[in-house]
Amino acid sequence: MYPKEITIDEDLHGLLIQGARDRFTIRELSDAYAEFLQDDSLNGGNLKMYVFNQVLRLVEVDWVKRVRVNRGGDQAFKLMSKPLDLEVTFTSREKHVKRRSNGSRKEVNVAASQERLSDGFARSRADAKKYLGGLHEEIRSDLLSSMGEVERYQQLIDVLPHLRGKIEGAYLDARDRRARLQGHMRAVQTTLSALK
Repeated sequence: MYPKEITIDEDLHGLLIQGARDRFTIRELSDAYAEFLQDDSLNGGNLKMYVFNQVLRLVEVDWVKRVRVNRGGDQAFKLMSKPLDLEVTFTSREKHVKRRSNGSRKEVNVAASQERLSDGFARSRADAKKYLGGLHEEIRSDLLSSMGEVERYQQLIDVLPHLRGKIEGAYLDARDRRARLQGHMRAVQTTLSALK
């Protein structure tokens, strides 16, 4: 039997291992990565997708495990022990990051990242389906959490109407988050259907 192989971003690996991030969300890891790069101008959505793709690779080789949905509705992951039969290759941050002309700060080369992602996912329908399946699972988990939150706020408002003014803002935020997640879910489902 051949050993498993993985190629991952060296800096993200360092953030996970040296930062002792036993449990984490994509948002937390993306924020830590952006902070590590020391660049406020990073495109959060593209960076989050890049980090999510890296974490999915770790999930595929059983180095990271999905554990739960936290209170904020984000999927949480747990860092496991490195599988003994896993061969790891690190990519240099220079492949994903470029320096500004003054050299004082760094920024993610979004065009290059999108090109790599497009190239990687376009190679085969199976890769695209795998990526979309993971994304679908994450959104579904977030959506279920959000739906539960909205449901609970509705029940609390019914049972404790005198607190309506104090919790209505949180209820409306949860309802908006649920609607956005439903939109994300429809977009991913439509894209999955287009691959068939």
